[in-house]
Amino acid sequence: SPRSVATASLRRRRFAMPRSEAFVQVLAAVRAQNLAIALSRLRISVQEFAEFLRTLDFERSGLRVEDVEVLLGKMPTPEEARRVLRHASEQEKLRDIEQKIIPLCSLPDAEVRLRVAYVAMTHQSQYDRLVERVSCWQAAVAEVTSSKRLHELLRTALKVANYINHGAGGADAGAKAISIKSLPPFAAYSCGRASAMDYLCITLCDGEFLLHLASELASVPKAARDSSKALREDILGFVWSATFVQAQAPGLVARAAMRSGDHEEADDGEPIARPRAATCGHGPRRANSPRSAVDDIEGLSSSVEERLGRLLEGLLREQQELGRRLEAAESATVLTQRFLGDPSRLLAPEEFLGYVSDFVAGLGQASL
Repeated sequence: SPRSVATASLRRRRFAMPRSEAFVQVLAAVRAQNLAIALSRLRISVQEFAEFLRTLDFERSGLRVEDVEVLLGKMPTPEEARRVLRHASEQEKLRDIEQKIIPLCSLPDAEVRLRVAYVAMTHQSQYDRLVERVSCWQAAVAEVTSSKRLHELLRTALKVANYINHGAGGADAGAKAISIKSLPPFAAYSCGRASAMDYLCITLCDGEFLLHLASELASVPKAARDSSKALREDILGFVWSATFVQAQAPGLVARAAMRSGDHEEADDGEPIARPRAATCGHGPRRANSPRSAVDDIEGLSSSVEERLGRLLEGLLREQQELGRRLEAAESATVLTQRFLGDPSRLLAPEEFLGYVSDFVAGLGQASL
């Protein structure tokens, strides 16, 4: 009958279609999909990637920074690694993605190694960007301190402000220094069609003066657009990276002397690597035999220690230099604000430099 034919056809289709229940699924569906996508972007195989994490050979990875960024936070957790490795001898029972990550599961600290590798691959460029930002800040403050045209401009603006507030006798009764915070209201003052900025342009700020003034303050506009708070936070992030590597280095070196993938579970559930026995797996070591696995592991431990040592040396040197530059920039900003006679309330560097930058830009507009 038609009904029996349809039933038989349905049974054949069910038999032909592989059932997902036939495979062991350790990773959740979304996590498995995200990890599979991230691994598919690698230019090297998963086995080569696992070997890179094991040896921490940062200079010969074949990896791009963007590949590592995508993989951050996606390495198998200790629990996932244990569950996958239970089926390592029967990989066919695992789903494709679980089979693919077996080499990564053999590393008890894959995520830590990946983060250390990310720091190694990015710290130089991060350091260069931070140095550039701090240097721009330092240069801008130094330009404000040394610009003779800016000082002449501020003295003239002070005379104009005292005349506006106190009349002809303003030089004696008025302020002795113009506050940087008072530049915006000064720039906005006008009487009829004439403004205070117009007067400065007529008496002092011709085209040549403004051109040289802009040259003397070349770094100020860029520094004013930066945020000193964000810069400090970025430097703290750099310091945290150095601290992270410093904290993880001893454990990574110690685990390099242990057999990869040979884990026990401690009381807290974390995997523990067991030291490799002093045999090659085929009886006692002979004097004329090839280098034993023990020698290989000792060589790896020495190499990992050397690489992490070089990385830490560079990180700590860069950290100290950033701290020195930041302290110098902060001190120079305080001295410059006091030099300009405005010690009542110190401004944030970008606020202080912003007043100067906007004032100079306003003069350029007024001169048109």
